[in-house]
Amino acid sequence: MRVDDTLAAINEAEDQESLGRLMSRFAGSVGLRGAYIIAIHPLLGMVSVDDRPAEWVQLYDRQGYIYLDPVAHRIIASEGSFTWDDCFVREHVSDAQRALRGQAGEFGLADGFNSVFHGDKSFIASSCFFSDSTREFRDSMRAHRPALAKVAAAAQERMVGMLLPEVEVPKLAPREVECLTWAAVGKTNGEIGTILSLSANTVNGYLSSAAQKLGVRSKIHAVVKAMRLKIIFPL
Repeated sequence: MRVDDTLAAINEAEDQESLGRLMSRFAGSVGLRGAYIIAIHPLLGMVSVDDRPAEWVQLYDRQGYIYLDPVAHRIIASEGSFTWDDCFVREHVSDAQRALRGQAGEFGLADGFNSVFHGDKSFIASSCFFSDSTREFRDSMRAHRPALAKVAAAAQERMVGMLLPEVEVPKLAPREVECLTWAAVGKTNGEIGTILSLSANTVNGYLSSAAQKLGVRSKIHAVVKAMRLKIIFPL
């Protein structure tokens, strides 16, 4: 699937099942086994759209692996994107945690890439693409990491929209909309500045202001949320 087509379809997904199918299809198109999205909210509890084997999900819950898993710790602690290797290379990872990763690999979850969003009121959403082969995962990451990051962010943003519908669309300044529109096609702050005859620092200021108004913390989440709310449209 083309990235732009996937992003457009995600923004139009009407339910969690449709969203899950789009994520799975995109995972397969870039050589990965599957995907899942998890949202955690104090009132809603945990909601997931999941490609992981049911046996693994049940074992993970039954054994309380969330308290042991470095990936889960990273999701709860901070926003951003990371691979599972980023969580397991530290010296302080225990033998039990390494054993957990080995056990996950036996269920077809050898390696993965997560994107995490922390919203207001303790809301957390995380999208993940995973593979049953570390080698194939690394090949896919080398070729498709920017696309995976965009699709993962769009999927979790759509999930947030399904669970917590927007009350009103925030009003952005024209320059904020322009900067987001160019950021959506992959332009850097410097390139946007050249196009709009602005400095890179000024562009960064507009993007930061837009992100704040949209209730997110990163440029990529500002872009996907603005697309979902139809504030910006692909060029």
